[in-house]
Amino acid sequence: MKITFSARVCAALLAPVLFASAGDSLAGATLDRIKQSGVVNIGFREAGLPFSYKNSDQGAPLGYSIDVCGALVDAIKQELRGKNTEVKYVPVAGSTRIQAVLDGKIDLECANSTNTKARRDQVAFSMPYYFAAAKLLVKQNSGISKLEDMGAKTLAVLKGTTGAMIAENARKTRGMASLKIMVVDSSADGALAVEKGTADAFMQDDILLHGLKAQAKEALIVVGGSLSVEPLAVMFNKNDAELAALMEREMAHLYTSGKMKLIYKKWFQSPLPQRGFNLNVPSNPLLADMFSRPSGFVVDWTML
Repeated sequence: MKITFSARVCAALLAPVLFASAGDSLAGATLDRIKQSGVVNIGFREAGLPFSYKNSDQGAPLGYSIDVCGALVDAIKQELRGKNTEVKYVPVAGSTRIQAVLDGKIDLECANSTNTKARRDQVAFSMPYYFAAAKLLVKQNSGISKLEDMGAKTLAVLKGTTGAMIAENARKTRGMASLKIMVVDSSADGALAVEKGTADAFMQDDILLHGLKAQAKEALIVVGGSLSVEPLAVMFNKNDAELAALMEREMAHLYTSGKMKLIYKKWFQSPLPQRGFNLNVPSNPLLADMFSRPSGFVVDWTML
């Protein structure tokens, strides 16, 4: 799988990551809470392979995002000067993750959330750790090779995701008013709907679709051109300048130290722990640029 982004898109969509200002009255609230409770609450998805997924041995969840956040938690522990700090993992869904951050139920959301302007009005994001693109998962020989082939067919999307936004936009601007949209609660439900035939396609980030395809009982394929640019990043409280500074510093260190490349190789170019298959996905141009030149700027999410 290879994601191609045009130079026009890469250049035109640069936008600053919106960290909280140093004068914010709630600065330090998250770190203060962690210090008092001795717990870092990490939000994750139970079926977000390879970013986060349940451990079949009942241990801590596994995944690329989980490893990235593990490094960030180590930095938080150092910031708290060795105070005993445990990690609690809290499962979240696309429809509940932002509210969980706002309510303080999770300190870091470490799954596969896209950094969008609408979300930045509510929460903050770290530097991106991956750039995905929305595509379609369909049955082999379905006759569907792109979104426009759907016609009046049924498209499954996850509630509260950019995929749902793309689908609604397609009905309004791509002449697809007859497209039927089915809202599902999880990526696993979306893939199962395609397998059972209750949906003709499932729209999600391409890398997640490749993981679902590898685990499906039916012959499924990922089709279509890139429908979006999706910078994925860690979500956290936007009213905490101290935590924002730590996140920016430590994410930059992960890239400049070469550790991010090692984490990437483990989850995208090696057999997945407890799953056995290898996604064999090389880094796309936007992520490759972050490996060599990490920046506090992000390519903002957009529909293509």
